[in-house]
Amino acid sequence: MQEQIFSDLISRYSGISSMIREYSYQEVLGQASKLFSVPASELEQIPLKACQRDGRGASYQTVLRDVFKNIAFYDWTFEQLADETSKLIFGRLTQYQVLPDPLFLEQIPVDQNPLSFEKPEGEEIHSPILKLKEGIPALLKAKKQIEKETPMLIIDAGHDFSDFWEIPRLLHVINPNYQFYLRCRQSIPERKLDYYAVPIPKTLAAISGAGRKRRIVAMAPYERGWSNVELVKDCGLIPYLLYKNHGCDAVMVGAQGGPYPYLEEYVKGVKMEFLPEGGEEVKRDYIKRNAKEIDGLIIRGCYPTNVDVARFYKHYNPNGRIYIGLDANSYWMDRIPWYEEWFTEFLDCCDVIATSCKAMQNHLNQKWPWKIQLIPNGYYNFGPDPKGLPDFEKKENQILTVARIGAPQKATQVLLEAFGLIAQEIPEWKLCLVGSVEPEFNIYFQQYLERFPDLNDRVCLKGSIQDRDRLFSQYERSKIFALPSAFEGGTPNVIAEALHAGCVLAVSRFDAYAEAIDDGRCGMAADVGDIQGYACILLQLCQSSRLKEMSHHAYQYGRAHFDMEKIVARLNEMMFGGDEIWES
Repeated sequence: MQEQIFSDLISRYSGISSMIREYSYQEVLGQASKLFSVPASELEQIPLKACQRDGRGASYQTVLRDVFKNIAFYDWTFEQLADETSKLIFGRLTQYQVLPDPLFLEQIPVDQNPLSFEKPEGEEIHSPILKLKEGIPALLKAKKQIEKETPMLIIDAGHDFSDFWEIPRLLHVINPNYQFYLRCRQSIPERKLDYYAVPIPKTLAAISGAGRKRRIVAMAPYERGWSNVELVKDCGLIPYLLYKNHGCDAVMVGAQGGPYPYLEEYVKGVKMEFLPEGGEEVKRDYIKRNAKEIDGLIIRGCYPTNVDVARFYKHYNPNGRIYIGLDANSYWMDRIPWYEEWFTEFLDCCDVIATSCKAMQNHLNQKWPWKIQLIPNGYYNFGPDPKGLPDFEKKENQILTVARIGAPQKATQVLLEAFGLIAQEIPEWKLCLVGSVEPEFNIYFQQYLERFPDLNDRVCLKGSIQDRDRLFSQYERSKIFALPSAFEGGTPNVIAEALHAGCVLAVSRFDAYAEAIDDGRCGMAADVGDIQGYACILLQLCQSSRLKEMSHHAYQYGRAHFDMEKIVARLNEMMFGGDEIWES
């Protein structure tokens, strides 16, 4: 990490959060060591007077590691704070824990009248005041009273340095009907901090439904956790739109797989909580601790880690709702022993079971005893809503594919070989390949250009495009979108993206091909792995006099059937019956 980057990130809480997620403990320690001109090993052992533990200053190493270990909880607490003064104090304390410069503590305001909180107009709070002087212990002793009476609480947050993020978290579990204010009543380093937990007024409680939003958790199905690109696919779009359009508190949970630039850029408002690893035991423990707070659990695929997650969730929260997206294709689904006890118990736990294509929905509804729903992988426009049909005249004679280039599933070689067969018959057309490139593909691609030297200027390998606007501009300028996959788990996200840009489709006959091309109205299909057949449909489309008409139909069809906002609204209805107030 460069010194200037460290300086920029440490200046604000959101920057600290990003730094902790993106950089390592050693990199942050190294920057602090440089700034203080103290060897890292010595700096780690320095006691911080403002960070008490057992009546003495906790070491810088202990404090900094706490931030790294619990950054998801720090973020959650920061978002729960009810006013800017509280967020300022929280931010300065976190800055000090990451870079123990006393200047941060000096900038914390001291409040001589901390009870003067703003109340909603026309609302009075008539609650007993309960003072708790012992912080992770006094809350637990008063648990029954807090649950039953919801008194106003004044809680000493200086007993342990981690109190300032742990207290709100614990209190929210005991009783979610509070809003939190953090105040400093005496200058640090004495660290006289208090949390003021104020009962949520009735007017606010009526709006939020029993004082809280529905909490939705999307659990990663893989041990690796979520990837950044999944945040803008259905994996992340469903939680995001449940948050944005339906008022849910949406969290994505899994092992750290970042960095996550898309989190702030595209799906801001979705939260992420990171597990030490993505194994079954860790996920089970997470569900045990949090099940009662989770109103809806989203899981993806019939993977072993999901079986116990679903079972444990229903055990600890029988009223909670589970949505499973099967991520299904016929090859996988026909090999699942659906009649075995472990699998029937698993799907019996799930309230909404869905696949993303009609063909698989029909197939499984005939084969399985459960009702299978249709939840397609749709498109969501993060920019301004396009006005009317895409201008076909501004499109180029370009065939586009967006995929993991060279991955066996995506069969990129079929596309290249097919284009090589017809290139001389369509000299004005070019081929553009966008996506991360498998290492072994580079060797094949060089050999391909040696066999077809005339295509050096007509076949472009662009690599991955992270910026969504730049990526969509590739769709917008292309007339044809190609996807010759060997198989797909339903209708892939790129189909919806291509349709919304008015691209005519050239696909292989994977499970969802018929609905992808609307039975031939906006594209054509060839058999999987058939290079000659794929070359034939590409040539027909490039030379078709109906290409503009098919492009317009693709756009209209995509808007009608693959609009992610409509899709998530339907899922919300299936899970919760709509947007009525959620009673806990």
